[in-house]
Amino acid sequence: MIVIIRPEQSLAASMAFFETHLEDCTGVAVQRVVEEPEGYKQLICAIKYAAIDTAIVTSQYAAHALAYALKLNESRVHPKRIICIGHKTARVLVNFKDLCHVPTDATSEGLLNDPILDDIEGRKVGIIKGTAGRTLIHATLAERGAHCHDYPVYRRQSIPINHDNQERLVKASVIIVTNGEAIEQLTKHPVFVNLKQKTWIVPSQRVADMAKRASIDTVHISAGASDAALLKCVNQILE
Repeated sequence: MIVIIRPEQSLAASMAFFETHLEDCTGVAVQRVVEEPEGYKQLICAIKYAAIDTAIVTSQYAAHALAYALKLNESRVHPKRIICIGHKTARVLVNFKDLCHVPTDATSEGLLNDPILDDIEGRKVGIIKGTAGRTLIHATLAERGAHCHDYPVYRRQSIPINHDNQERLVKASVIIVTNGEAIEQLTKHPVFVNLKQKTWIVPSQRVADMAKRASIDTVHISAGASDAALLKCVNQILE
């Protein structure tokens, strides 16, 4: 059985996709996404006063925050460019698609290798993200001479793992997880002792490193966190 672990808000859409392609799969939500009001306020203020010329948007949840801030500021100056990690993220910003660029590799590392950042020195970069993770982007761009500021507009709140979900996880042959915080949550639960020997799929090297530190033996890295990229990795494993 394939178990897909995604935040509560996005699990149903992912399951609708996977169930059309896989016979034996199920979903488990161990987190829900919660807005961070202070991060929203800071982002709205930054847009209003043109404090960002390059916006980096790390997820669809971050994209919703930027779309809201831009809508409030419709008659004013927008960032000169918006760099979105993943096409799902870019689709949220469809009203600003002329400003958007999506790196081919939908990971932090792929973003940092994209030629669009070759002229980043001296630019005002706003990194719109969750409260955890993505530190590599800030650190690397600051080293390249950019003026970086993080806007943490959401956080992932843990959901208790009930008995049914514990059983699904124990029966899994492959576990797909899309963020490192979910792995950290699972390591704190007694069920994790039964999960270390399973095959895991993660969306980036950063999350793979977290999985390895948690003593997970078999970790595969997909080409990003999109459902299509994750399914492709599943099929490669099962071939």
